[in-house]
Amino acid sequence: MYQVDKERQAPIIPPVPAPKGLKFFSGTWSGRIIILNTIIFILHSLYDGNFLNPSSESLVAWGAKDNFLLVEGQLWRFLTPIVLHVGLIHYAFNNWALYALGYQIEHLIGKRWFVALYLLSGIGGNIASSLFSLGLSAGASSSLFGLLGAGFYLERVVGARLNKDYGKAARPSMYSGMVIANLVLGFMIPQIDNAAHIGGLLSGVTLAYVLLRMKPNRLLALNPKRSKIVLGFFLVSLVLGGGLASSKIFLKERLNLAYLTAEEPRAQFRYLTQILRLSPDDDDAKLARLELSLRYGNYSIAKVDFFQLMQSSRNDVPLNQVESKLIQDGHMEAAEVLRQLRSATKSK
Repeated sequence: MYQVDKERQAPIIPPVPAPKGLKFFSGTWSGRIIILNTIIFILHSLYDGNFLNPSSESLVAWGAKDNFLLVEGQLWRFLTPIVLHVGLIHYAFNNWALYALGYQIEHLIGKRWFVALYLLSGIGGNIASSLFSLGLSAGASSSLFGLLGAGFYLERVVGARLNKDYGKAARPSMYSGMVIANLVLGFMIPQIDNAAHIGGLLSGVTLAYVLLRMKPNRLLALNPKRSKIVLGFFLVSLVLGGGLASSKIFLKERLNLAYLTAEEPRAQFRYLTQILRLSPDDDDAKLARLELSLRYGNYSIAKVDFFQLMQSSRNDVPLNQVESKLIQDGHMEAAEVLRQLRSATKSK
């Protein structure tokens, strides 16, 4: 928003009244996406049996972003999370935001660009989530941040043009405030997938930049060559990012780093289990989980890892080292359990 005097000024991009009632849901893509989200939410909730807090298993079954399944080749999970929501509150908030924001952007850029922006921002956000977050993820927020990014960029361009033509000084604007507020909120709430939000935001800004240099407008001179280069770079980045995010080697390195930096034994155990899910023959992970399981009395898991390790004679020395570390740290009972397991194996 821009101001030249002390009187209150209208928004730099004035809001456009959305069609009322059925005209909104049948005549706009914003409304059609809300209908699709609603249908998916109802069907998924009936499937899960819980409208407020669906299980992780049902979210995965219905298309949530899951890094392990992406590695297995289920690349459609870069797209499907944008129509899937984690409970009633999540669904209601995202679809209210789409109702409030969607038609404004759809009116500004046109229906085709709006659909492309919504889908590509959602995919971009989910790829970013896969690259930087190890947890399950679902929701339309990556696409919504793409709309915010487009609105933010359009506001900057309009403001720059007004400043150039009329000398109006800039003041805080609606889209800037929404972007900052939502990013701050994301960093305050641990469950929010900030990587998806930032990925969607950057996708929206990039596509708005391309749009204003490809589609005739009164703000900027057209530059089809530059717009095609930027668009090509963006699409190549999606392909490369998606390829890296679905790489087994990359995911394993991230899990190893997460294990090494985790301080809580429960988190360490979870990451080791995920590494073994990805690479069942990783003896180093088995040894680490064996030691952790023995230290904290999870002897059933320890026995599983132990007998798998004993299939290879080269693990004798590492097992000696595990036993010595347990004794050194005062875990005498755990060391005795390991000693008994080894003795029983040798007697056979």
